[in-house]
Amino acid sequence: MRIALKTFGCKVNQAESDLFAAAVLSGGMTCVGFQECADIYVINSCSVTKEAERKANRCIRRIMRDNPDAIVLLTGCYARRLEKSGERPFGEKVIHLVSPQKIAEILNQVEEITGETLSLSTTPYSLRSRVWLKVADGCEHFCSYCIVPHLRGPVKSISPQDVLQTAKDLEERGYREIVLCGINLAWYGKERENVNLLRLLEMLVEETRYARFRLSSLEPFAVNHSFFTRCLALGERICPHFHLPMQSGSDAILQKMKRGYSVGEFLDLVKGIRSEHPLVAITSDVMVGFPGESDEHFEQTAMCMQKADFSRTHLFRYSSRPGTDAAILEREEGVPEDRKRERERQLRIIADESAQRYRKKFIGKSVPVLVENIEGIFGFGHSDTYLPVRFLCPLHIKEGEIVQVFVESDDKDFLFGETANYKEKCMH
Repeated sequence: MRIALKTFGCKVNQAESDLFAAAVLSGGMTCVGFQECADIYVINSCSVTKEAERKANRCIRRIMRDNPDAIVLLTGCYARRLEKSGERPFGEKVIHLVSPQKIAEILNQVEEITGETLSLSTTPYSLRSRVWLKVADGCEHFCSYCIVPHLRGPVKSISPQDVLQTAKDLEERGYREIVLCGINLAWYGKERENVNLLRLLEMLVEETRYARFRLSSLEPFAVNHSFFTRCLALGERICPHFHLPMQSGSDAILQKMKRGYSVGEFLDLVKGIRSEHPLVAITSDVMVGFPGESDEHFEQTAMCMQKADFSRTHLFRYSSRPGTDAAILEREEGVPEDRKRERERQLRIIADESAQRYRKKFIGKSVPVLVENIEGIFGFGHSDTYLPVRFLCPLHIKEGEIVQVFVESDDKDFLFGETANYKEKCMH
């Protein structure tokens, strides 16, 4: 039985897909690329924007055209949104899976189709050097533009014992970088007693041996300066890279978004983190064209981005989501698409300049790089601060290792350098 899996959206989705892949492979089935012919296609979908839904639809249409006898399973947030709205864009030809126990539901459906028995794996399978480990699901904040809390439900944290065991298993398999992810990661442990994200990190560092841990997105309303002080104090096995979604640099827009912080509070948080670690990477998400965003609000966001000086910025245009408070505002105060695109273009210039300034800080320094790909004499990977690095690579180095790379130049898309002992190893 050949099964193809396609994942859209967040790191939580990817972590869930990796668990499904582990169960399929342990059950003796074959995972194939999504462009290949399969008996069952599983689409782990996203509903955070209209474009994410369109991508899933394009995939489904292509399968139905090229392989009309295949079975298509649609899971994830888009499937849940369709179920809530009663929509069936592909009729009965696509099976919607909407249970909160996503992986178990997919496995049950596959078992029903194939007659094979599959066991739920607690350890994800990944061909990448970096692996994502889901530690929590759900969110209860309800930002006015976000549909995810309506689809994922309240915070549900995986027990620290289970997280720790999975991390140990991944380390035993040779993974040197584990990314902890959750829909609202900073609220890990919110519904449990005597555990939070910081305590989980302490346990992971204490009870594993060498893997480094990276945190996915952290909401600014859920963390404070003390969290980062204690986090960075855990040492080099915690990557000095924090993703803080700013979303807007206008207090008026942040309030309409129901983000739960002010521009001043956000900038103070950034300043405090950098006081602990001057070379820390702070990345962010910034939205343009939220309903009611005036030219003045946009200029405030541009100014705030310059002050925050992010090492990397994900820019995106507001996308109305049905059932959210912002969808109502969009009908009354929507920003034209051409204006959104122009604002995005202007912010891209600021973002690129900030990213370049950050990269140049590492020229002449040695950085730890996770080796993700090797082609000929060149290796490629990401530093602990999540900078892409290309480097001259000795033959003895393997993918999945962490090596020290001396950075010699900035090549715009990546830093370039060589491993500390490259010349010495090549001479032998």
